[in-house]
Amino acid sequence: MQAALSAVTVFLQGAQLQLRADAQLQEGSGILKISKLPPNLDPNSVQVKGDGNFTIQSVNFRVNYLDSLEESREREDLGRRLDEVNRKIQDHKNQSDIIVAKDVFLRENRVVGGKDSPLSPEAYRQLYELYSRFVEAEKNEWFDLMKKIAALEKESQKLQQQLNERTAGRQSKTAGEVLITVSAKSPCQAKFRLSFMVNDARWYPSYDLRVDQVGEPVMLVYKANVVQNTRMDWKQVKLTLSNATPYQSGVVPVLSPYYLYYKPQYRTSRAQNAGAAPAMMEVAAAREKKAMVKDDDFVESAMPLQVYTHENQTNVEFEIDAAYTVTGDGKAQTIDIQRIELPAEYLYKAVPKKEREAFLVARVTDWEKHNLLPGESNLYFENTFIGKSVLDPGQISDTLELSLGRDRSVVLSRNRVKGYSQKQFLGGNRIESRHWEIAVRNNKSRAVRLQISDQVPVSNQQEISVEVEEVSGGEWNKDTGFIRWEMQLEPKESKKLNLKYSVKFPKDKAVVVE
Repeated sequence: MQAALSAVTVFLQGAQLQLRADAQLQEGSGILKISKLPPNLDPNSVQVKGDGNFTIQSVNFRVNYLDSLEESREREDLGRRLDEVNRKIQDHKNQSDIIVAKDVFLRENRVVGGKDSPLSPEAYRQLYELYSRFVEAEKNEWFDLMKKIAALEKESQKLQQQLNERTAGRQSKTAGEVLITVSAKSPCQAKFRLSFMVNDARWYPSYDLRVDQVGEPVMLVYKANVVQNTRMDWKQVKLTLSNATPYQSGVVPVLSPYYLYYKPQYRTSRAQNAGAAPAMMEVAAAREKKAMVKDDDFVESAMPLQVYTHENQTNVEFEIDAAYTVTGDGKAQTIDIQRIELPAEYLYKAVPKKEREAFLVARVTDWEKHNLLPGESNLYFENTFIGKSVLDPGQISDTLELSLGRDRSVVLSRNRVKGYSQKQFLGGNRIESRHWEIAVRNNKSRAVRLQISDQVPVSNQQEISVEVEEVSGGEWNKDTGFIRWEMQLEPKESKKLNLKYSVKFPKDKAVVVE
């Protein structure tokens, strides 16, 4: 008895498949077999429900090593084409072997005539011309065959690579089957609904965050990446995506006494610790140097699938209102499940001590009510891909900040004023003063909001003290030393900020002031 796959619910780990089957039952008891099922389904999750005047007595699952799952039409076509190409290659090689054999035969029997019956010059000329024409024709045919064989071997290699890619994760061709023992008092039509869980399936979220113009809402495209390696293609089925985790324990954890103990102490050399910072700097540098990809031919994508969101007591489900096909080869297939406009405010941020350029930032609000899950996000600004980020709904803040890249129209500089920066001695102490001038100019044709951050040193030792003399109206956090200025810059407007501070420390000590 064959069963048709009708619906699939995909979880963050695992999936529940629902199949339907019909059968004509005769009077008495019998066993029905539903075959062509994934061999690695969870036997404990198999459920069978029936509709009709009969009784289901038992349900059992087993693996049939003599049966195999149906191959997809694409894989069958690739296999057929590969066989045809390989047959042509072998035919051409056989023809080339025949030509080589003829050539060997002629070479070994080139001696004609003899001492007693020599050929006349005319007969020898005719024989020579005949032999030359034959050898030339055979050689040309042999070279043509070699060209055809080389071209067919390239095609065969490509077909084999494509077939390998399409059959990844399908090494085992065994199939599972469910045996249903039924009993009927009279002949009847029976309908069966079969469901079971598979672990080799999941979905994970990813996002596209698009900003077309500053001042407009952020467009968030919520995408589901569905992956299944059940060796069974889901063809034109109704998909539901759930953020539940059925294989995760639902039992409330219990605390046990926590006993203190002595922990062994190990020394770590400075050389081992020193390697971490440069490695992180290399990663950061690599990310900074990542080229941006400009999509000049960007066209607004087609309308997304209709998706209905159901908020249950402990989970959220996204029901896709269209039949969908997901191949069982472990390749991710992406589905747009939501498009959300999120309100945002825009400002520029700059840290001139680190970078002399301003970064456009979008502050997104109202995002936490959309049942988002942690996932990687692609950032697009003005149809340009500007990089990747991670959207983490688990963060405490209700505002999500998205960096939209550098804007070289907001120019900054940070220079040390040498006339003020000096060294003094007072008793047993040394005083070093610093004066930094930060200049900023808005070269854009519209006003911008700008936030500039800088810092002064912070002392955690009693004999070292820091005195901040001027911050040009900036907000100074004494605990961290961070200073922040916020301003509105009109088009072509320039401003200058002054940062002055001095550090006092024992003159016999060395302190890095800057």
